Amino acid sequence: MELMIFSKAKVRFDEDKYVDVSEETAHYNEATLLTEVDILQQVNQLPMIIGGSIGGLVLLLIVIFVFFKFGFFKRSHSSGERDSLQVAPSEGGEVPSTAEEITQE
Repeated sequence: MELMIFSKAKVRFDEDKYVDVSEETAHYNEATLLTEVDILQQVNQLPMIIGGSIGGLVLLLIVIFVFFKFGFFKRSHSSGERDSLQVAPSEGGEVPSTAEEITQE
């Protein structure tokens, strides 16, 4: 929607007191102005916010699913860690269950 505004201004002064000596400024005594105004309507951003949030969550779930399928979350130990975790049973036939019991032996 467009709106056209037409404005007109005229400058007057007391010619008995003041003298306009320049011929160049004589055409500045009257001015017209035509203004074109575009009226913009407010856009509802709520659907964009909700859609972006849901889309981001779906994308996050897809990335987690792909990582899970490729084994990204599976825990793997190096061979040195496996050997240190395997402790032979003590003389009483019990296997130490806590890290403190393992380090005390």
